[in-house]
Amino acid sequence: MSDGDLVASHARDGRTTDTRDRILRVTEQLYLTGGYEHINMHVIAERLGVSKTALFHHFKNKQELFYATLLHMLARYSALFAEARDATGESARERLRRIMWSLTQQEPFDMTRFVREEYALLSPEQRAEVERVWRAGMFEAVHRVLDDGAQAGELRAMDLSFSTYVFMHLCMLLPRASNPMPQPLTAPRDEEATRRAIDALLDVFLNGVGARPG
Repeated sequence: MSDGDLVASHARDGRTTDTRDRILRVTEQLYLTGGYEHINMHVIAERLGVSKTALFHHFKNKQELFYATLLHMLARYSALFAEARDATGESARERLRRIMWSLTQQEPFDMTRFVREEYALLSPEQRAEVERVWRAGMFEAVHRVLDDGAQAGELRAMDLSFSTYVFMHLCMLLPRASNPMPQPLTAPRDEEATRRAIDALLDVFLNGVGARPG
């Protein structure tokens, strides 16, 4: 059963749907704290004040819960990226900054750990769906912003797909609490320092590090 089917199967009962959402929120907190191994069905049940049997009513096992949590997280990130994608009255730089700022307000997702240790836990069908949602909701949003910038003459002609990947990887360096990337750039900081860090990353991305002619 796909995550979409799971949602549909519970949509008729608001209380059931609410419980499922609460389970996903707690699971996400545990996952972002310590990865897949930190997801503990007993802890989740205890925090929500429900039985483990109630958890298994929604998710048949930990792997299914992990997959649903990934899609839950991606849906939220996709909404953030969509805001920047649709802010067509702003420059490409402003829209990219909007994405970066919104990401600093989220708990960091350790993409390196996910690819190295957790991606293999998903079935081929689940991997395909996670990749589809990531591409449709996040990758394509950045791609659109860069394309709009190039069309408007703000950015030079470029390999849009490659540039999108570069931007996405730069976002891993954003300063956020508990960011697993090395300090000092990612060290927790105040709002002003965070905005300076975003501008520094954007400057490297948009202008490079080479000396400018003249």
